[in-house]
Amino acid sequence: MNSIARIGNRAHLPARIIFTHHPFVARRSLAQRRCFFVMSTVAAPEDQSHAPVEVAKEVSKRAQVIDGTAIAKSIRDEVAQRISSLRAQYPRFQPHLVIVQAGARPDSTTYVRMKAKAAAETGIKYTHVHLEAEASVQEIVSIVEKLNRDESVSGILVQLPLGDHITAEGERQVTEAISPDKDVDGYVGLMLSCVG
Repeated sequence: MNSIARIGNRAHLPARIIFTHHPFVARRSLAQRRCFFVMSTVAAPEDQSHAPVEVAKEVSKRAQVIDGTAIAKSIRDEVAQRISSLRAQYPRFQPHLVIVQAGARPDSTTYVRMKAKAAAETGIKYTHVHLEAEASVQEIVSIVEKLNRDESVSGILVQLPLGDHITAEGERQVTEAISPDKDVDGYVGLMLSCVG
């Protein structure tokens, strides 16, 4: 889940607070990606000397508390229903998520366990490819490329960070190796949006 927050407050522009985006995990292709956007726009006051304070007050008046757990549950329920419906129509249909993890960092292992639970709740087959912490970038890319070619795999997720010995450039190489059609986290689309 990537979140970007930006606050702008120039005299000639309205102040904006933008929170974006949570790529929807259960999808079969890049074209089916769902992103959830929450945007609040507040006009900047005429008197710019108090603009940040006034904008903050206005935003807090309009702020809405959301229940992330309830939203996640409703999304999982909807996905489970859609998968069940598709399986009734096409009995051989079976979405398959593969998570690749290098090492056993406690935080990463917790995230993987949560993703496995969500997959089970929605009827998505789940496979955990667990590698040694010392796995090289080339080894991980090789596994990702093999998963890209495997027609039984619907989605690939690489659990980051990969290990202390792997640089940010190495992690980028691994995430870019994921086919856009199987890129659950949306890294390929995120990279393209940064370029364009």
